[in-house]
Amino acid sequence: MRIILTSKNAAKASAVKKYLDGKIPQAELICLEVASGVSPTPFSNEECLLGARTRISHARAIEADADFYIGAEGGVFKLDSFLLLGGWVVVQDNQGCEYIGSSCFIQLPTDISTQLSSQKRLSEILDTNAYNISEYLNLEELGTNGLITKGIYTRIMEFEDALKVTFAQINL
Repeated sequence: MRIILTSKNAAKASAVKKYLDGKIPQAELICLEVASGVSPTPFSNEECLLGARTRISHARAIEADADFYIGAEGGVFKLDSFLLLGGWVVVQDNQGCEYIGSSCFIQLPTDISTQLSSQKRLSEILDTNAYNISEYLNLEELGTNGLITKGIYTRIMEFEDALKVTFAQINL
């Protein structure tokens, strides 16, 4: 079984590898870096899904013979007066059937949410705040949610949760 992950992001790749090792150890995982076509920080669930689907579309043009394509996109969305951070996963099979799932969502602290825009990466804002990101060697895997929660809920866990929800629908 060939599975294409449409990103080489360390957190996304780690989440997919961990899931596959536990459920489909014989699967061959291929990571392709393709464009999402969305903002550096997607600002809605719809934009996250669009980014994941766009990644899959680009990956299909490069590798047309996979069994499954995985697009994963993290972003924020507004709920009441809060900005929530989380991730979405889209999985398409070789027939084009689509399945989606999301992670848990974490409320961004006000000092971050008031500075954030769709044209800024969260890491740019964290550099200017009191999160001391230079202390962390694996920031990409820890993610903003990992910094906020002091490692209780990391970016890897975010995408693992979204993968579990998505693949549960496929019954692999």
